Amino acid sequence: MNWGWMAGFFDGEGSISLSRAKAGKECYQLRVSVVQAESAPIKEIADALGYGMCRWRGCNGRWQYEWAAYGDRAISFLESILPYVKVKKVQAELALTYLSLPWRSHGTTRGGPRIKRTEEEKTIDKAFCETLRLCKTAHWPEPREMSQEELAGWVMTHPNVMAILA
Repeated sequence: MNWGWMAGFFDGEGSISLSRAKAGKECYQLRVSVVQAESAPIKEIADALGYGMCRWRGCNGRWQYEWAAYGDRAISFLESILPYVKVKKVQAELALTYLSLPWRSHGTTRGGPRIKRTEEEKTIDKAFCETLRLCKTAHWPEPREMSQEELAGWVMTHPNVMAILA
């Protein structure tokens, strides 16, 4: 697998999101995807990785091919492209930071016993989800190297996130 090519393609055509998992109302699920009008690169990604879901879907009045991975496979994918990704590097770091939080496995069926999250944990979940959404707009700081601690701190102090949490 050429991870440099994969990261470049993902920078241009990929997406990272955290959304409420359908299995439970209090847990969020990581999703990475790549959408393309041509089938060849999507099939190449799926064949090279050996995991993920490929489908042909309608979107905004046109048909596209999509490859998507969730949960642990999405984590594995992000960890593999992280050294090479440029445009979505901060988003990838943010998603991986979120998934390293202590309560990450709580409230899931695969991660252990179902433990109700505290209000603070729910607030942080919402902040990370909203910050990932904001990454796609002009509200993101200039790209720079950030530690996971700096990134998590930025999430909790960013004015747009604070307004949403208020």
